[in-house]
Amino acid sequence: MIRAAFPIFFVALAWPAFAAENPCQDVQKDPAFTACWREEFKKSEAEVARRLRVLAERHRKDEPNLHRLMTEAQRAWLVWREAACRVDTYESKGGSGFSVYWDRCQIKMNEARVVELQEMIDNP
Repeated sequence: MIRAAFPIFFVALAWPAFAAENPCQDVQKDPAFTACWREEFKKSEAEVARRLRVLAERHRKDEPNLHRLMTEAQRAWLVWREAACRVDTYESKGGSGFSVYWDRCQIKMNEARVVELQEMIDNP
């Protein structure tokens, strides 16, 4: 009996953290729910773009080769993000909620990319 309660206990502890990371939790179901996640995706894209602009401004004149490499790396990262999200969302690809799963995957990937880019900004 203790074994069965153990996972439930940790899920209960983790729920507040998940709720804090789920900006669309209070939104009613479709279409507003889907639209909420689409907006969150757009925000995450803007954060990636903002950090890329900072790095581009830093390197465009002084380090044109590094700027070119950063551009190539970002293009490759976008291909990788799409491939990774195709794997991550494979089981839901035919479902009605697919677009939400897709946006959430891309948001997760963008959040990780923001951390990487911010590290580059902070440690030139």
